[in-house]
Amino acid sequence: MHAWRRFPSLDPSLPPELLPDQWSGTAAARLFAERHGQWADGSRREWKRLNA
Repeated sequence: MHAWRRFPSLDPSLPPELLPDQWSGTAAARLFAERHGQWADGSRREWKRLNA
């Protein structure tokens, strides 16, 4: 998670034509956003439970 937090400041947001043919950054960012959305509520509940 901490490594991903650095991602927005490291990603130069290059246009697709300047990225390598096998660039996985876009798919990785999409997957991260999807998983974050799926797990956010549960992780917040667990955090609150642990800190109660």
